[in-house]
Amino acid sequence: MQKIKFGTFILLACLCFACKKNREDDSVRLLYSDGSAEAMVLGNKISFKMDAGLWKHQTLLLALAYYENGIQRLELAMDNLPQSTDTIFFNRATTTLEPSTFLNSVKEDLVLDFYDRIDNPNQKSFVLIKRLDTVKQELEGVFQICYGYKVGIVKEDVFPDTLIFTEGRFSTKYRNY
Repeated sequence: MQKIKFGTFILLACLCFACKKNREDDSVRLLYSDGSAEAMVLGNKISFKMDAGLWKHQTLLLALAYYENGIQRLELAMDNLPQSTDTIFFNRATTTLEPSTFLNSVKEDLVLDFYDRIDNPNQKSFVLIKRLDTVKQELEGVFQICYGYKVGIVKEDVFPDTLIFTEGRFSTKYRNY
């Protein structure tokens, strides 16, 4: 069993480095990492480190990482957000063009559980860009989003099956791609 785990780790590491090289060659995903965000989840306010990018086709990517005791525990991303200060609602019932999102739980740099964004009748999922300064390349906004457990490598019960982020706020620089 140890050999299988070690072999899987080596394979994932090789894939990661191959993808990283392609990203560097294409000048993609070289994000700032100097932003911050916070949100309420499971009754607690948590803080995130944040990256952001504005793509050539004028859509935004927000990437948030939550760390606990120096170990990344959650990775939350919202991609294909319009460059707009209108509220963007995530609702599959009303649009097929909703921005993509993902949430992964992480332990010691290994992805454990995958979550999909779900529609929750009690908590509407949205993101609102409150300030977008294209000269200083800064943005601020608020968000609320709900996720449900999809699948995991090993369900360690680190997080429950449903995670609802409320009262989310972010402020960051972004990079043009």
